[in-house]
Amino acid sequence: MPTHEMPAGRPRLLTDALVERAVELGRDGLGVGTIADRLGVSTRTTQRALALARGSALGVSTVSPNESALVTSVERAATHDWRAAAWLLERLNPAKWDRARREPEPTPPRTGLWAEIDELAARRRP
Repeated sequence: MPTHEMPAGRPRLLTDALVERAVELGRDGLGVGTIADRLGVSTRTTQRALALARGSALGVSTVSPNESALVTSVERAATHDWRAAAWLLERLNPAKWDRARREPEPTPPRTGLWAEIDELAARRRP
């Protein structure tokens, strides 16, 4: 009789390493759908991994299932629609992508004919 028996059934997919990697990707701002794609597992498995992490010492912030579904929906839309992609970029890194928060780049002073046109235009403005 063997001293070490193999567990019955399929090997466990939700390993500690997978849970930790899902948490890292979540902290990087990725949504559940993107994390699932990167890890090569289903969205449901990813949600379970993040839920497991919430209950442990890994300290993942609580995200409601509805919020998770909405983030996944936006990520899916961003692959086909530039507006959704732009919206997502603005929220992931506002300092770089949000035009309202970005400081305008200084324009070099114009010379010659363009300087005269700018001067005339400035005089006409109230």
